[in-house]
Amino acid sequence: MGEKVFPDDTEDVAVEKLWDAIFDCVYLKDGEDAEKIWQAHNERMTQKANWLNEQNFKTLHYTSSNGTDFRVDLIPGAKWGSAGDINHLNRAFFVPNMPTEEVFTSPMKGKCEGRLVSTKPLSRSGQVIDHFTVDFKDGRVVDCHAEQGEEVLKKMFAMDEGASMLGEVALVPKESPINQSGLMFYNTLFDENACCHVAAGRGFSEVIEGFMDMTDEEIYAKGINDSMIHMDFMVGSDDLHIVGIREDGSEVDIFVDGTWLSKVEVIHCLVRGRRTPENRPRCLLQRGQGNFKLAANFGYSSRGSADPRESLRKRRILKLSLNAHTVLLQTARSVFRLGAG
Repeated sequence: MGEKVFPDDTEDVAVEKLWDAIFDCVYLKDGEDAEKIWQAHNERMTQKANWLNEQNFKTLHYTSSNGTDFRVDLIPGAKWGSAGDINHLNRAFFVPNMPTEEVFTSPMKGKCEGRLVSTKPLSRSGQVIDHFTVDFKDGRVVDCHAEQGEEVLKKMFAMDEGASMLGEVALVPKESPINQSGLMFYNTLFDENACCHVAAGRGFSEVIEGFMDMTDEEIYAKGINDSMIHMDFMVGSDDLHIVGIREDGSEVDIFVDGTWLSKVEVIHCLVRGRRTPENRPRCLLQRGQGNFKLAANFGYSSRGSADPRESLRKRRILKLSLNAHTVLLQTARSVFRLGAG
C-alpha cells in the first residue's frame, strides 16, 4: 500500500511516509496531547451537527464553478451525525472511524436532481475512476461519464435497485488534513474525509430517531435507501457553495468557498428568499483592541447595481464590546443561532 500511495519511493521509504501521513491525518504528533486534540475535534464537529439538526433543512443546494448544480431533499427529523457516536447497547461514547472530518446524514430516498462533478479519484474494486460527472433525475442516476473507469462507474450504479440512489450526504471542509495532504490513500474510509462527498447506495438507519425499535421496512418507509453497496465519491471543491433551504423557502449558507461558513467571517442574519455571496446580509465577528466586537451589518451589497433605492437602504451596525471570549460566543449563539461556526 505504501508504494501505491508513494510510487516514486522504495518500499521502505514509502511505508515510512505512509505511516507519517496516517499519523498527520489522525492528529498524532510528537509532543502534542492527542487526547485533548481529539476531544476538541469531537466537540467542534458535534456543534456543527447540532446546528444542522436545529435548522430542520428540507433541501440542500450544491453549486460550484466546475459544473456541480445539485439539489437533494432531506428526511424530516433525520439526525446529522459527526465524529463520535453513542453505543446503543451500553451508552458509551466512541469514535467509530479515524480519521473523521465529516458531518453526515442520509437524504430522502429518490429525491434529488441535477449534476455532481467529482473532485477526487474514486477507488472501486482496485480500479480508479477519475474526472467523472453524475446526473440525477427523479432521485436516480440517469447518466454518468468518466475520463477514466467509466464502465466501472456505470456498473456500480447498476448493482441493484438502490445503487442508483443516494444513501449519504456528508459535509467536509477543504481544510481537512486528508485534503491538505494531497494524497490518495486508495481506501474509502480515509479518502472520503478529504472533502464533501455523497454516497450511492445504502443509507444509515441510525439517523432515524428510534431506529432500534423499528423494523427494516419501517426504516425504509421513512426514506432510508437500501442497497448492497455504499460507495462514497467526493464533490467538494475550493468554491463549493452549499445552501440549506427550509420548508418556508428561507435559505442559509452552510458552505462557502469549500468550507463551513464561519461565525468569525460571514454569517447569515436575515434569510428570507434567495441570497448570493454578493448580495446577502452579513454578520461579522471582529477582534478589537483587547476585546471582541460583534458587528452585524444588515445592509445589502449590489455589485454593479444602479438601483436608486440602494442609497435609501439604511445600514445598521450593532457592536457589542465583550471582554470575555465565552460571553461572546454564548451571546452570538443565543442572538444569531450560530451553531455552525
